[in-house]
Parts: sequence; structure tokens; C-alpha cells
Amino acid sequence: MEVAMDLKNTNTKTIEDLPQELMNLVFDNLKSPEDLKNAWNTCILWNGILNERRKEFLLPNILPHLQAYLSKSDIYNCRMVSKSWKEGFDSFLRTTKSRTFMTSISSFDDFQKFSSVMRHPEEGSPFPSGRFMFGQLLRDRFYEEMAESESNQLYRMFPLLASKFGNHIYQLIYIFGGSCSVSPHQILAIPKYLLNLRDLMFVEELGGTAHPESITEIIEGFPTEGLNMKKLITFGCFITCGVPVMKAILKQYGSQLEQLNCFGSCLNAETFSDNQLSNLKILKVWRCNFFLFSYNYSILSGLSLKVLKIEFHDDFIEEGKMERLMNALPKSIINLVLRYLHDSRPDTVLNENFEDLQPCPNLKCLTISSRFLNNHEVLTKFLLKLGGGIEHLKFSCQSYIVDFHRDLNSCYANWVAKVLFEKCPRLQSIEFQKPSNPDFLYNSEVKIHRISRSNAGASNAMCNT
Repeated sequence: MEVAMDLKNTNTKTIEDLPQELMNLVFDNLKSPEDLKNAWNTCILWNGILNERRKEFLLPNILPHLQAYLSKSDIYNCRMVSKSWKEGFDSFLRTTKSRTFMTSISSFDDFQKFSSVMRHPEEGSPFPSGRFMFGQLLRDRFYEEMAESESNQLYRMFPLLASKFGNHIYQLIYIFGGSCSVSPHQILAIPKYLLNLRDLMFVEELGGTAHPESITEIIEGFPTEGLNMKKLITFGCFITCGVPVMKAILKQYGSQLEQLNCFGSCLNAETFSDNQLSNLKILKVWRCNFFLFSYNYSILSGLSLKVLKIEFHDDFIEEGKMERLMNALPKSIINLVLRYLHDSRPDTVLNENFEDLQPCPNLKCLTISSRFLNNHEVLTKFLLKLGGGIEHLKFSCQSYIVDFHRDLNSCYANWVAKVLFEKCPRLQSIEFQKPSNPDFLYNSEVKIHRISRSNAGASNAMCNT
């Protein structure tokens, strides 16, 4: 039944005519975080009324990431904020099978609280998991910015902290503040005191930009001999125009690295020359321009990679160029991820005939753009051309807010899965995933739907009914 409403009729009342007291009663019936979020985004009026309840729909979005910012004890203390936070954290802790909490100091106030531990180091390591994040974290409307003077105070404290507890830190995420002065003395505390470091990551201030000139000067001051972090096997560089930073680190530690994570702007052809990454097994590149490979498709061929992930942000890649790149990739790759950044054009750029595509005999897991799903015949031909040995196929959706049943045709996806299982006998599972936010910091994707060979027929039958 359809109901017509004459909005010009002055006797007609809408929800906007209700007093705010009644609007609050109406919105009190919204319990789902997703419903709250949708209502909050509807209009300025609803936004203002629901502003006090913002934490209820923010909570499900920030919970998966809080472990990177808070210690285990702080996670449990968050349960005392409110009833909704207690319910959310209890559910979160129950459904999380394995936890490795990261200690975080992101303000001078955090450091002052931490100073009591520094006065009594005999009580043991303040980093129970050996994972530590230092520096300014976020800048957006949900978080307050730190004053510049406090930022400078915070960064000056890092050498003292490193000298006291450096041997207890195995993973360090160092976030450069764009608005404060970071001196070479502060950064040199890393190779001087963190001699047991296995995983090092440099990140620009999230939501801001660290000055590349000053960072280059600081990183190039790393000692070229002695004080060597001999256990370092993973390095991440998420700094815009970070080529000099990457060059300085790889010059000394490149031959011992097994995993490298970075922005595409941190790489150039020289990065992979001189056999300086001879032990590299995992390479993950975010925000990469195809121009990096345009003049040398075999730039990665000399590496013995097992896992390769490249996230392209190009608006368009000419037909045939992706095949040339894939043909030049190391045949040792077991897990290959080729996807697009969320704001780039996600069109399939592979030649539909695949005449020039060579098999990848060792490839077991492949992640590609979800747009491949639009043409299952092309997708089937593509998988078979790669050798038919793929056991796990993953579709990467671009947005981190996508929902499988809401934004994708689940019946069509299940039907395509059934076809693929029939054509590709080694294929065992098909998974749909979206990036976490920010993806590069957490180095993980969020699974939103999975179809296995055993339940493909049942899922298709349910769609038919």
C-alpha cells in the first residue's frame, strides 16, 4: 500500500515537528549501533540530537583497534566507562580468541603516569607483550590535538624510556609528530638501546604529515657500524616521500630483513638492486603507483618471495601491463594480493583472453578485486590460466565499511562460487574481505563472508528458495 503525503499542507506534521523531548524518546528505541550511526548521519537535526550517544555507535568501530593503543589492564578498565561500553568490551573479549596487547604512550600525560614504573624498574617489564607504540596517534574531530609544547616534551622523553626498558621491547611503532621537533638524538636511541628489536615501524602522524626533510636527516644519522640491531627482521615505513628513509635503513639492515611493509612512495628501482634484500620473504606495499614497474617489470624477479601484496591507487592501468608484471613475479610466491585503494578505479585491467599469462605453479592463495566477480567466465579462465593450483580465493572489497549482504548480491556470489568449485577442483574456499582502517597500521583485512566447497551447494539452494 502506498501513502501520498502533501508536504505543502500546513496541517501535515512530520517527525521534525516533534519537540526534542519526544525525539529523544523515539531515538531511545534505537539500540543497534548500525541504526544509531545511520540516524546520526541522516541530517544536521538528528546529528545534533544523537550527539550525546555518539560513543554507542563509535564503540563497535574502535574496539578492534583499541588493542593497538591500550595495555591489557586499560582494556579492562574501559569496561567501567558506561553500561554500553561494558557490554561491548565483554562481547569483544569473549569473541577474541588470541590477544597480544600493545603498550602505548601517546601524550606527555601518558608518560608522566608511566614515570612511576621507571622509578621502580625492578618490578619487571612494563611491556608484557614486548609491543610498544610511541608518539602522537590520531587527529580528527573525535580526538583532541595535543599542544605543540606537550608534543615536544613527549618526544624528548623517548631516549630515557629506551635506556631503561629497551631490552624489553621487541616490536616498536614510532609515530613522527608533524608539529613537533624530533631530533637525531631521540631517534638514535632506537639502535642504541633496543638491541632485541625484531619489528620496527616508522609512521607519519596519523591524519597529518611528518616533514620528510627532517625525517631524512634524522634517519641518515643511524650508526653505520656497531650498535647493530641484529635481530631486526621486519621493517615498516609509512612516510610520504620516504625513499631516503628506506635507503638508510636497508643499507645497514636490508640483508637480514625477512618482511618489508611500506608505502609505494618509499620505493624506487634502487631499493631492489645490489641484492640487499636477499632474505626477504614477505613484501607488502600500500598506495603503489604502477609507474614503479612500468620500465622494469622484472624489478621483483630477483627476490625469493613467498608473500606479495600490492595495493594500487592508479585510475587506470593499460590492458596487458598487469599480465607482464605477473609473468615477471618470482615463481616462488605462494600468497599473492593484487588490489585497489578505496578511492581508485576498480575496473578489471587484465586482458580477457590471457594469451600471455604464464602459470604460477606454487600459488595457493590469491586475493584480487571484488569486481572480478562481475564476470565469472573471465574469472574462471584467469584461475585456470594461472595453473589451477589455487586453493583459497579472496575477493577484496575497497571500502572498510562495506557489508556483504547489504552491498553485494549474495545469491549471485554464491552461484559464482558454485561454478568456480566445479571448474577448479583444487579450490577449497572463497572469502570476501575488506581492509581494516587504517589497513597499513594493522596489516590485516576483515573477513565479511566465507564460502567453502562443502557449503557452496547449500548456500546456493537457500538463495533459490
